[in-house]
Amino acid sequence: ELPSETLYRELIEEMGSLPNIQKVFPINQFLSPDKNFKFYTFVAIVPKEFSPILNKESMGFGWYDINHLPNPMHPGALAQLKNRNLRKKIESII
Repeated sequence: ELPSETLYRELIEEMGSLPNIQKVFPINQFLSPDKNFKFYTFVAIVPKEFSPILNKESMGFGWYDINHLPNPMHPGALAQLKNRNLRKKIESII
């Protein structure tokens, strides 16, 4: 399965449906030091905020300003959003 295919499958699994995505930007690929784990980061542009139908994998959701993130957050997502270079990429997209 390609990372982009995984992205869409995970969105459907975790949100109940696929939102109206206008464009997807792959912005990072993390590979663990032992090379056994890959973590891909994408930014998806949607025309407006929406409410997903959450399953047991999610504790909740929210729409947040990139400068005012919630706590707690998924550690991998938080690390990506705090990385200065990735942050610049994200800010150039949004």
